[in-house]
Amino acid sequence: MIELIQSRSASATFANSSSPQSQSLDWILSDPFSSGGLSDDRLVQRFALPTLYYSTNGTYWDHDGWLNSTNECDWDSQDFNSCSQEFAVQRLFLGSDSLSGRIPIEIGLLTHLTSLWIDINDLTGSLPSELGLLNQLVQLVPWNNKLTRSIPSELGLLTHLKELHLARNLLTGSIPSELGRLTQLTTLFFLWGNDLTGSMPSSLCSAGVSPHINCGEFACTCCLDENGGSCPPS
Repeated sequence: MIELIQSRSASATFANSSSPQSQSLDWILSDPFSSGGLSDDRLVQRFALPTLYYSTNGTYWDHDGWLNSTNECDWDSQDFNSCSQEFAVQRLFLGSDSLSGRIPIEIGLLTHLTSLWIDINDLTGSLPSELGLLNQLVQLVPWNNKLTRSIPSELGLLTHLKELHLARNLLTGSIPSELGRLTQLTTLFFLWGNDLTGSMPSSLCSAGVSPHINCGEFACTCCLDENGGSCPPS
């Protein structure tokens, strides 16, 4: 099992027996449903989801239903809005669920995700660069948390992304030029409420994107304020 996980996520480590990764491994090895001849993809998904649970203090979430010895797509209909015919989780909604702690790098193992909503929680640390592995993602919504450091340039790999909500966090630094590849973004590209600097990639403006920002915090010719009004010329 460890070899399978590390073949998909080379940086996954189990040296600390109390880490979320080790807790997830212990759970899956003791779970009868997981030993029922599931495919490698299912086992990896079944590892990644508990790692997210343990990393974000799942026992204190506002609901339960996870880590049952059943099909993971049946754990909680509120959270798993959609699964594929092969039981791959496609939409994950964890907004306003009292998540805390950090987003684990193992989130990048859920490669079938099209929607990830983790908004209005108490998440800390940085956005993991492994989010860039979710190449089917259309919605990424981690707004209203306490996420710090810079926006990872790997988000520029999410070329199907239409909604990116990063508002009301503690993000710093410049906007990566790689985000200029996200030409499918709509006007729901919220950046306000952070401490960003620099300039907006010009390709986003030329593609018709209207990011919502704190007007005046960096150069942008197509930006709107948090209420949708035009920013005054800089």
